[in-house]
Amino acid sequence: GLNFMPEMKAFCGKKFRVFKRVERIMAESTGEIRRLRSPTVFLEGVYCDGKAHYGCDRSCFLYWREAWLRRINP
Repeated sequence: GLNFMPEMKAFCGKKFRVFKRVERIMAESTGEIRRLRSPTVFLEGVYCDGKAHYGCDRSCFLYWREAWLRRINP
């Protein structure tokens, strides 16, 4: 499954809009396309800063399982 990454802690307790649903991902190591079984989303403006990954500067989207999120009223 997906891991809750250390960079995600900085975004907890804050409000973000869902940018996009994620249904499939590509494993970079093999090129294999994998279908996600659990509802997963990207959030607007929420990127990995790479600090917990040796200063990686790729600014990847973070994968958020919908079960980890709380829906708010607009």
